[in-house]
Amino acid sequence: MWRGMLSLANVALNWEPTRIETAASEDLAYMVGTYSLGFDGDDGRQEGRGNYVAIWKKVGGAWKLAVDMINSETPAT
Repeated sequence: MWRGMLSLANVALNWEPTRIETAASEDLAYMVGTYSLGFDGDDGRQEGRGNYVAIWKKVGGAWKLAVDMINSETPAT
């Protein structure tokens, strides 16, 4: 998915975290925020926006993405 998205013509992707929390154990964290995506498509410039949640887990001393979910606020066309 990421390879396809990032290969779109004139792609612009912005993530803006609004909340980041870490567990007291310091081995689990989550991030909530908003995103915007734009690219040039067959029908002209396409723009989208929405929300995301990412859950990170520390494995062997390194942070690994465990869950990544996005929810578009842009109506389907």
